[in-house]
Formats: sequence, C-alpha cells, structure tokens
Amino acid sequence: MRMVKRTILGAIQIVLMSAATIASAVEAPMLPADLSKNSNDLQRAVWACEGGATSFQEGSGQKGSGRARFFLGTVDASASRSEPPLTLQDNRLSGLGSLSNDNGWSNIRFDCTLSPDLRKPTAFKFEVVSPTPNDSSSPDDSNAAKTVSTGKSWYVDTSGPIVLTHGVKETDDRDFIASCVKSSGEIQVSLTQTLKWLKDGNYVTVGISGGPGSGLYVGRGVTDDSLGVATPVFRTSAKDPLLGWIASGSSLHINLGGESTYDVSLKGSAQAAKTFAAACNS
Repeated sequence: MRMVKRTILGAIQIVLMSAATIASAVEAPMLPADLSKNSNDLQRAVWACEGGATSFQEGSGQKGSGRARFFLGTVDASASRSEPPLTLQDNRLSGLGSLSNDNGWSNIRFDCTLSPDLRKPTAFKFEVVSPTPNDSSSPDDSNAAKTVSTGKSWYVDTSGPIVLTHGVKETDDRDFIASCVKSSGEIQVSLTQTLKWLKDGNYVTVGISGGPGSGLYVGRGVTDDSLGVATPVFRTSAKDPLLGWIASGSSLHINLGGESTYDVSLKGSAQAAKTFAAACNS
C-alpha cells in the first residue's frame, strides 16, 4: 500500500514538473523600448498584449486556431457597445477585441496580465463571444477622412473651468476641446467627429498620435446639443503625453474605433497647450 502511495505521489510530481516546464516555455516578446517610451499606458499595454497573445496559445498546445492575430479594443458592430472595450487596472488589461485566424473573424473577451512596466505580457487568455458576420469589414479597415482647419486656431479660456480649444472663436466650429478644473490633475477631452452608431452612453476606442507618440483612450458617447448627435468624450491624467504632443507636434491623427480617421492641425498650438497644462497641473 505504501509503495502504491509513493508511486502515485511520484506520478503527480512528474505531472506538476511537466506543467511547470510547459508554463516556463511560454516566453512572450517584450515591447521595444522606443514604442514603450512614445506611448501612454493603455496603448503600451494593448500593443504588448497583442504582440504576445499568440505565444500563449502556442504554449498551451491549442490546435486549429491557425495564424491568429488579435485586435484588442475593437469589435464588430454585432458585439456589445455598452461596456468599456478596454480596462487597465495596475498591470492587468481586460475587455473586448477581435480575433482573425484561419476560421475567419470573431469577437472575443480577453484577460491579459503584464509586467509592472506594461511592456511584456505574462499571461493571456480569451474566449470567443461571437463570430463576425461575413458582410462585416475587418477592424483595421478604416475610412480615412481629412478635416479642413480653415479659420481654426488654438486658444485657452480661463473664465471658468480651464478650456483648451481648436476652433473658430465665438462659434461652434470646433474639432478638439480639452477642459480641466484648476490643479485637478485630470483633463476631459471632447471630440466633435463621431461614428454613426455611437449613442449616448456607448463606448468607443480613441487612438491619438502626434509625431512618434501614440496614445489610446476609451471614449464614451455624450450627446452634443449643438450638433444633435453623441460624440466621444474621454478623461485622462493631465500628465498624459497627449498635451506634450499638442505643444510640440504638427498635427494630431485621430482614429475612432478603427473605423474613421482624421487630422487636427497643431499650427500655433504650443503656447496654448503649455498654458493649459500648467494650469491643470499647478
């Protein structure tokens, strides 16, 4: 009887050792230093998890997934728009996304754990929520559109909450508005471009790049009475690199949910952006 117990315990130890060997064999790539340096936390986490997700599928021995590519934060119109597509808490990123493999496109729910610097995933798991209809476009098919900035300028209003605007003064012709309460350390950004499906309370990912810098944000639809539609609004830290890009770049490239892109001119933005940042952080 004792010999049987020892044999069973030995077998268990071998299984555990084998499992540990498989787990340690999964080595996801680290996000390059230049990409990490020129991105905000959410963008850094998404890039790292997308780049390393396939490693964990291969390490787990999953079959039949084919050449998998993950797009985190973007989903087909058939998926839920009523919950945040991305949530970053400490070093854990979770939410919704899309998967492309030999079986086609699917909407997924995922969970990704990262290193403290958000450059390397240490665990990634997902489940398929629903297949993407065949008549849907892929998440990275964007409808590019350029905005014309004739007559617009950058200016700051400090008469109430501090507001940084790119638009025509004393009109509703604006394409970028950032506001904050003095010394609050947080800013709210409102965009006037929108997507047809965005409704009040719905969520959409907002990508903003300026020069080499790239940031990702989660916008929520808020009805703009002057426009009569819901437009994306998001909050972020006043120390987010976005204000630095506005102060030093030539244009902001804005991507709404991977479906629509446009540019905002940064001509004459430097002083206004610096004044706004100083007031929000002081």
